Amino acid sequence: MSRLRATTNATEQANLCARLRTVAGPEAVPVLTPLLQDPLTAHAALHALEVVPGHEVTAALHAALAQATGAVRLAIVQTLGLRGDPASAAHLAPLLGPSDPALLAATSLALARIGSAEAEAALERAWIRLGPQGARLIAPAVLLLADMRRSAGQTSEALAWFERLMSSDQPAAIRRAAWIGKLRSAGPRLLEEAAQALTGSDPEAIPAVLALWPEWPVEARTALAIHALSRAGPLTQAAALAHLEYGAGPETAPAVRQLIHEGEPPVRVAAIRALAVVGDASDTELLLQRAAHGVGAEQEAARWALAHMAHPGVTPALIEQLRRASGSVQLELVRVLSARHDTAAVPPLIHVVRTGPASAQSAALRALIELAGPAEFAPLVRWIAEVSQAEVRREGVEFFQRWLERLDPRSLDPSPLLEAMTTTAGDTAVALHQIAGWLRHEGVRAAIRRALTAADPARRSLALEALTQTRDPALLPDLVRECEKTQNPKQRARLFEAAIRLLSEHAATAPESEESRVTALRLLAVADTPALRRLGLSVLPRFPHPDTLRAVEQLRRDDPTVRAEAESASCQLASALADSWSPAEDILATLAAEGTTPAIRAQAADRLRQLHSGWQVAGPYRVQGREGPALFDVPFPPEETGTQQIAWRTKPAASPNQPGHVDLTDLQPGDHCVLYARTGVYAPVNLPVLLRIGSDDGIKLWINGRLVHAHNAIRGLVRGQDHAPAHLQRGWNTLLVKLTQHTAGCGFWIEILRPDGSPIPDLVWDPRGRESQGP
Repeated sequence: MSRLRATTNATEQANLCARLRTVAGPEAVPVLTPLLQDPLTAHAALHALEVVPGHEVTAALHAALAQATGAVRLAIVQTLGLRGDPASAAHLAPLLGPSDPALLAATSLALARIGSAEAEAALERAWIRLGPQGARLIAPAVLLLADMRRSAGQTSEALAWFERLMSSDQPAAIRRAAWIGKLRSAGPRLLEEAAQALTGSDPEAIPAVLALWPEWPVEARTALAIHALSRAGPLTQAAALAHLEYGAGPETAPAVRQLIHEGEPPVRVAAIRALAVVGDASDTELLLQRAAHGVGAEQEAARWALAHMAHPGVTPALIEQLRRASGSVQLELVRVLSARHDTAAVPPLIHVVRTGPASAQSAALRALIELAGPAEFAPLVRWIAEVSQAEVRREGVEFFQRWLERLDPRSLDPSPLLEAMTTTAGDTAVALHQIAGWLRHEGVRAAIRRALTAADPARRSLALEALTQTRDPALLPDLVRECEKTQNPKQRARLFEAAIRLLSEHAATAPESEESRVTALRLLAVADTPALRRLGLSVLPRFPHPDTLRAVEQLRRDDPTVRAEAESASCQLASALADSWSPAEDILATLAAEGTTPAIRAQAADRLRQLHSGWQVAGPYRVQGREGPALFDVPFPPEETGTQQIAWRTKPAASPNQPGHVDLTDLQPGDHCVLYARTGVYAPVNLPVLLRIGSDDGIKLWINGRLVHAHNAIRGLVRGQDHAPAHLQRGWNTLLVKLTQHTAGCGFWIEILRPDGSPIPDLVWDPRGRESQGP
């Protein structure tokens, strides 16, 4: 307050008022009141005074109101309303005049918030005196006052105001709000008032009823729905039907059914949908006829209602009708039972599959993909074993493929399938063996392997058919062996494709598998056509290994028909191996210079630039029982002189534009260890530099063997956390970083700048240093 008295700066005064609001008491009134006369500070002073209790504030505001004009007067009026002191009504009432609409609206709202008898009387006098136009301006305030009376239990006073506001002279939004207030005040007369609103002449009454509809008990909703459906106009009927989704009693159903037959088109559609809520099993036949034979919106509404009817007798009724239905009604029943997702429908759906026409059969199979469970495996196998039509058999095989993808194969008993496989022949046996290929089950696996060694060529041919369809990774070795053995080119191609598919799926979950890599190379060795070699090359990049890259490189050099694909695979493999296997870098250099497409040349060149902008990393190093910070001053081989061999591996920088930024987290060093990183930096001249360094966690940095920075810390990496001066000599400079790893992330960011912080454009970073062909 002392500072507020002393200053005349309006901005400072406003800031001090804001601070006073949280602590001020009556003693602040003499300090804040003078500020009400200045438009620059009045609002800030009012903001502080608004929450100060006591009559002193109210009296000060009354005095200021008498002197104020314009925006300041409006603000004082609003503040008096917010304070709600009944004594303010007498000071506000004279302002309820027509000359200033903004003041009239603000004053009426302030009086409504005060809500005293005197304030209400002032509003009533103004309502009468101002006429229709003025009444529109104070209607929001009157609405607020009426709702306050309703909340206080003064129902008759509230209703009187709501009735006034429902006058046709008022805006639509005011009339609708007044109807809502009237209905909420109706008490035991709610149904009578709501029914009058639904069938009356005021268009704003109907939205008011519908807005309150979800709040009312189900008995009230039911009675109102019956009234509206029997007496209201089409638009109201459609709206009431839509609101039945909030729930209504079964007593509503007869009126809904009548409108399905007699209502206008939009009403019929809404009535059909409403049966999902109020209908029962007896309505299913009517809805089925509309679903099967109706058109447009009515047909869609009937299908929706059948799928969503909640009455417990609906599904049994639909199943019973399915047993005797035919034609389009049967097809519709299959669709509906599928949409209801009720497994009770599975047996009758299987019956349709066995006996129904083609269209219903197809629909039933689509439904069974989601509904059928392991218990239905045996009857469905028996069905497909009996099918004689080729098209139906093909559709059945497709069904099994999609269905078995959803089921856990361990939950199935394959005995019915194994038995059928041995007792059928021809196309049926082929279909059953295709299905067997999709089962990942030991019994099926053993049966296929027995058939592969059988003397009977027909049995062996069926086993090969199962292999070409298999999704069982345990059969991958069998696929590869058969690929290597067969002399039939078409059969080899099918087996090869199946093996590549399985290998791809397995590589997605176990890319580092040595067995999978060897399998991929065996397959490439038997690929005797360009098409098969391309297919083999498509999967090899998933197995980065020097042997894989050598095999791909041989194809790149020897087979011009697949050179483009081999170059792509080589580039991917070499990019993955370049950090750990130096010949991969030479292959990238060859591809960057000799690649047959611009894309391959650019990809190889980009990877080389990334490699040459990177670092070489060694570690992690540990000492049993010591945490990361305790290892900061422990020397490990990379910082010791001598001839000890150190395993350095390449680690690219975060980007070629940030050669000193390296994230080591993906190396998975673990916790409480040390990592080392080294690179070379070429400087065109001798020059002093400023090092800007960030690290996670502690860091030491040597340049040309001289320690230039050390900070033992536990922290996350932030750019420029530390600064240190240093010197670069003309030519190549060796940078060695020691990084302590505590927990979580691991990395560093080193920037080399001029002493004034500006960049040095001529520096070259390359981990090969003097060994490179650099400047």
